[in-house]
Amino acid sequence: MHKHLIKQKIAPWLEHHSSLAVWVLGFPLIILLLMAQDFRESELYSRIGWFLVLVSFAYLVRSKRIYFVLLLPFLLTGLFGMVYTLTFERTFTSGLFTVVAETNPEESIEFLKSYYSLTTLLLVVLYGLGILWLYRKITFFPPTSFRAKTTVFIGATMLVVAAQQLTYHERYRDVLPGTMGQLADGWSKYLQVQNELANRPKKLKEWKGSVTKENFPEPQTYVVVIGESAVRGHHSIYGYQRQTNPELEKIKDELIIFNNMTSPYAVTYLALAEALTNSTLQNPIPFTETVDVVGLSTLAAFDTWWLSTQPKNEGTTLSASSFANHRIYKTGFDEVLLSEFDKALAKGKKDKVIFIHIRGSHLSYHKRYPNDFNYFTTRKNIRIHTKEPSQDQINVVNAYDNSIRYTDWFLTQLIEKLRSVEGINGLMYFSDHGEEVYDYEDFVGHELKRTTPVMFEVPFFIWVNDRYQQKKSNIYQQLKRASLEQNSTDQFFNLFKQLTLMSSQQPQNSR
Repeated sequence: MHKHLIKQKIAPWLEHHSSLAVWVLGFPLIILLLMAQDFRESELYSRIGWFLVLVSFAYLVRSKRIYFVLLLPFLLTGLFGMVYTLTFERTFTSGLFTVVAETNPEESIEFLKSYYSLTTLLLVVLYGLGILWLYRKITFFPPTSFRAKTTVFIGATMLVVAAQQLTYHERYRDVLPGTMGQLADGWSKYLQVQNELANRPKKLKEWKGSVTKENFPEPQTYVVVIGESAVRGHHSIYGYQRQTNPELEKIKDELIIFNNMTSPYAVTYLALAEALTNSTLQNPIPFTETVDVVGLSTLAAFDTWWLSTQPKNEGTTLSASSFANHRIYKTGFDEVLLSEFDKALAKGKKDKVIFIHIRGSHLSYHKRYPNDFNYFTTRKNIRIHTKEPSQDQINVVNAYDNSIRYTDWFLTQLIEKLRSVEGINGLMYFSDHGEEVYDYEDFVGHELKRTTPVMFEVPFFIWVNDRYQQKKSNIYQQLKRASLEQNSTDQFFNLFKQLTLMSSQQPQNSR
């Protein structure tokens, strides 16, 4: 009796055209909720909105073929995103767009062979069979009822809002569901990067002949380490109550520590677009019109290296790193770059600049260091915006502090290796931006709009060897005085030129 009643209630809904939209959008959503470690709440709202839009269209067109064509982009991107999440337990991101776009059929087959899973195959088949069954079953109805008319009105309104957000604000990831939004965002960034890669070399050529460096009989080696999401207040060399910098504290007297350094932005691409180029907040220059420290170093006849554990296809750093003589990208913990650093140091006697872009303290914090660096495990000395942190908060803060401690070890490894190199040597370290880790709010991470002071407070220090101090004592003293002032990383361009004694005169025909 009960089964018969349930069947009577469910059967009409399964035959309604809305059931197909629910399945196409809802099935991948369930996979994301169950499997993805980085699920975003906006994903749910996006799918609800597009469900209303699609159902509204179905009321109006009342054609299976047209309806299926409308659903097809959501179906294909949902399928792709579902397979990716089942394979890697994460959502597909826009940063992977270029990887997908440049993958050839042979590589795709190798990928499928390497990551083949019976569970994934069964779920894909289930998804497809559900679509096929509902497609054959559904019936279209005219919008005669008040509920149907209301749905059409809401759907039409949401489509207008979505179009406005996509056209004027480019909010692809927030408006379009799942992989569709990430692919659209990736395509937009890809076009932007291609424009930058095409135009910035032309701009750099204008500086040819106007960039020089001071030469010495002995080689010069400079290292620039760009950190990630490291907030100044979680470093014990700045007074943090937990010992996150045991190695740097041993050589603290050798460091020029900038006590009041801030980042102009709380997101990487904007922060580094200012830090690495001649653009500043006071004198903004469109990114395609800028020159950066990598390009200038190459023009000044330094042998330039770019070593990174960050994603290769990030716009700002990809554009800057393209000017380096040597570019090496690795995956894994930041220590994988140490062997590459050794190779760079050993290659020839030529003056060189080595840029190192690390993962540092990027979310998820517990994935940024090996088990050997799981040092902080208890509540001891944790101070956050609430008096009594929860266990989840304790775990997050411990993981974050462990990532800072790991970077501390990594930086001292670089310094000790550089110390043993003949010649005039120096190292600069700064983080792209800071991070909120329950210091001001019940929030973890960084955002453009939801900002707190710690998202802008970054560590910055310089180390130079004895030979540098002997040969460039006046510059050394100038840098020490500068460390006492209020500074922003948008001045890094000038600080870098000061450290390396590189001089440049902006060409008359260049901004």
